[in-house]
Amino acid sequence: MNEEIWFDIAGINPEPWTSPEVSVGRKDGKMFPTVYKSPGLAAYQNAIREDLDYYHPNFPPIVGEVTLNFYFWRQLPDYAGDRGKVRKHQADATNLQKALEDALQGILFANDRDVQTIKSQIMSQDSYTEPLILIQLIPGATYTREAQVRADKLLILARDRHPAAASDRPGVEDLF
Repeated sequence: MNEEIWFDIAGINPEPWTSPEVSVGRKDGKMFPTVYKSPGLAAYQNAIREDLDYYHPNFPPIVGEVTLNFYFWRQLPDYAGDRGKVRKHQADATNLQKALEDALQGILFANDRDVQTIKSQIMSQDSYTEPLILIQLIPGATYTREAQVRADKLLILARDRHPAAASDRPGVEDLF
């Protein structure tokens, strides 16, 4: 059996993938498009990379097939708009997954085309949720029932301990 590896990212609010922004410029009388990531998405992905580099500085990216499972706790901040209180829109699991997977390429695994199985679950998404991301990485393409049972147990423990997770910054091993 392939040994799974767990990573926790506390305090960084999961952000969904958004389509690239495009601007049109002129050079030598010709028009050309410039495509770039939204600033919010780029900042989120950089924060993910910096967090993993800080807490796991010597982790070599896995080369070859991998299985990924993502668990998201996302805070929806309230803010005052022109017409009163506004809540940020809820994200879907697919766009949260895409933004995180793009950020992890080259950090936890060498290339996203080696991801054979990927699953994502939004555990909580409201204004009271403390931001947290749990990542289960399994080298090789085989995802076993035993790995799922361990993931389920970890999630139960994380739900119980989540409010302290963002401030105490435990390693995933502390949740067992």
